[in-house]
Amino acid sequence: PFIAPCPTSELKPSEVSRFWFRKGLSDTKKNPQLSFQRFWKRLRWSLGAGEPSDTRTFEFYKSRYFILGYTFWGFGVVSCMGMIGFALSLGNRKFLVFNYSILFFVIGMSLTISLGRYRLPLLIPFSVLAASGSLKVFDLIKGKRFLPLVGLGVFSIILIYVLIYREVLPGKVSFFSDYYNQGNKYYQHGMYDLAVVEYEKALNIQPGDHPGVQRLYGDLSGLYLFMGQPDRAEKLLQKAVMLYPSDSGLQEKYYRLRIEQSNALK
Repeated sequence: PFIAPCPTSELKPSEVSRFWFRKGLSDTKKNPQLSFQRFWKRLRWSLGAGEPSDTRTFEFYKSRYFILGYTFWGFGVVSCMGMIGFALSLGNRKFLVFNYSILFFVIGMSLTISLGRYRLPLLIPFSVLAASGSLKVFDLIKGKRFLPLVGLGVFSIILIYVLIYREVLPGKVSFFSDYYNQGNKYYQHGMYDLAVVEYEKALNIQPGDHPGVQRLYGDLSGLYLFMGQPDRAEKLLQKAVMLYPSDSGLQEKYYRLRIEQSNALK
């Protein structure tokens, strides 16, 4: 196969889960500081303004639908206002179960994985807390309780800095996954011409520093060969070895193809 499949496992799902759970505990015990740093980063991913995604990215849609570029009401704004409402409702028993549910959900997500679609359940409770917090702030202003307002202002500045201003997602915005996933759909249905178009877009249209870019050069060259286009494969591999000179796998594919092409001309 040109797009390498995920490795299969003979273990049962429960055994795989148990293995990685024990592996995680072992790594945490060996380096608790690194584990805490990773947890803190995922926590900021879970609540921050960035849109981590494993499918279509929000930036990709913004590039296609210009109206989205004029909106400011992203997840980061809702999250910050919701966190302010969360802080203001801590002493209210009516919000006890509500707040604990949010707390456990965020911590659980931050311990495992943080992607945009997994954060959707937070939008409604954060919106409720944002509305409740806004009313509470209005009451503080109306009652001229300036000391709590100052503390709340400092807390808000910290939230804005940590969740919105200070970018936590690594690297540049990448459209690689958007085009690559679409190419995979075409490939799985045998629509190789359309798959090639999407894979080429994945390599050439804002790929960023996505780790899958390097591998796709080799996979796409194999697809070119399968389609009877060795010249395109050789040209692609030549570009790949220039971009990734330390990748021995790409170099081997390139020089092997050159030898085969030379032998075919004799």
